[in-house]
Amino acid sequence: MDIDHESNPRTDPMQMPMPSIERHEANPNPDPKPSSSPSGISEEECAKPSKLFETQHQISANPRFGTKFNSSQNSDQVKSCLGFENIEKSVRWGESKGQNRPQISTSTINLIYELRKDQDFSMLHSPKFNPATISASSWVSAIWKKFLEHSIPQDIGMKVVKIGRTGNEYDVTDFLHRLRPNSLIKLQLFSRNEELNVTGIIKRELYSKSTLSTEVITSLKDLVRQTVIVSPAQSTHFGGYRIPRRVQSSKVYVCDLSALQFQNKFNTGRLVLISRYDTLQKGVLDDEISRNVVGEAKSCPEFRETQRYIPCKSSIFGEVLFDKVAYKRFVAKDVVLAGLALNREAARDHEQPINFKFLKYGSGFFAGDFTHIIETNILSGQVELPFFQNSEKKRVSEIEKRFQRKIVFSAEDCLKSGDDGLVTATTNCGDPHAVFGNEMGCHSVDAAIAENLVGKGGQFCPLINEKFEEFLF
Repeated sequence: MDIDHESNPRTDPMQMPMPSIERHEANPNPDPKPSSSPSGISEEECAKPSKLFETQHQISANPRFGTKFNSSQNSDQVKSCLGFENIEKSVRWGESKGQNRPQISTSTINLIYELRKDQDFSMLHSPKFNPATISASSWVSAIWKKFLEHSIPQDIGMKVVKIGRTGNEYDVTDFLHRLRPNSLIKLQLFSRNEELNVTGIIKRELYSKSTLSTEVITSLKDLVRQTVIVSPAQSTHFGGYRIPRRVQSSKVYVCDLSALQFQNKFNTGRLVLISRYDTLQKGVLDDEISRNVVGEAKSCPEFRETQRYIPCKSSIFGEVLFDKVAYKRFVAKDVVLAGLALNREAARDHEQPINFKFLKYGSGFFAGDFTHIIETNILSGQVELPFFQNSEKKRVSEIEKRFQRKIVFSAEDCLKSGDDGLVTATTNCGDPHAVFGNEMGCHSVDAAIAENLVGKGGQFCPLINEKFEEFLF
């Protein structure tokens, strides 16, 4: 595919050696310096697979954040030590030795976190789940650190609520303050804090008592989608969304990944759009994210169709240009990050061979007015493609020959295990507003995957799972 954009091999990660990996413990230690490796991707290279399957790494697990507890310990003691406080009772659940009275946070509780509809307070900081790892490129951590310093109050507080249960809330401010200052766990909690979201409309009342501006809240959503969460899991079923649900008990690896979203004017999809009349909503990180993903800040070209830009009239965004190069680079970045994160998880698990499934994400109701464009441009950069059409047969054949990897275009459910001895490792179709599983009940791909796992995917929530790690590539 010819695109009017020059390749830059010097800054192309797909032509560079496997990047150095920074390990971060999610505890209050001094921050390591982020990697300064460049991150631009050329249009020509967007179609090439990454080297993530060529190099295997033996990587030891990171120490996990917070205090470790035995499953036999009282849940009140667990929640106490993590700094969770019952606001209704105004006392800590359990007191540490030597304490005569409860410790009350002095921070203002100005952020609200809603538990998913099937979760409750008894599940907070549970030891029963498999470990989960938040992974991101080092540039995401560097931007998040600056963003926290300049846009988020240091004394910000948070409470956890359960929709439909008034008067029963828990202060998790001390838990936030015990995390490493620029922990990506904070980014997850500040951004994906809604019980469910199927419209793309940001639930601003969750931030109503904070001083965070619309631009800052929008940027939280933009940045969190540059991260993934990976965890091993056990399936109980597969299917359920648009196909029959079948019983299946097998090991899987799941990568919680959010697609670009075009449902609302504040959604992340605007990062690949250019407005004719400069009417797009802006976040404070738009150019930073674009420079690191696309390789350049968003430009303002002449409003006409080219090989790179497609003019569109959107009911949400107005007259815009859809930037195909930018979109493909976001997809390519997601493929590489998801693949690296899943590959790392499998490498730690006795070099477990995997069948990497990258789902056709963001082309359903997330796509809004851009369904056709996304359908015809999402293929570049893929490795394994359930529910995709093989419209680039020559390129796919070249990739298979070059890397000696079989590329399958199937119509099988993402959790269905094959008979080839490989463990399924799949992405999901996540959301930057709600945790893994979203509305549940098999009403979407994201919901169905969670419903089909032991524990309903609770391990992907940092407030539910005590065993969370962070890892930078």
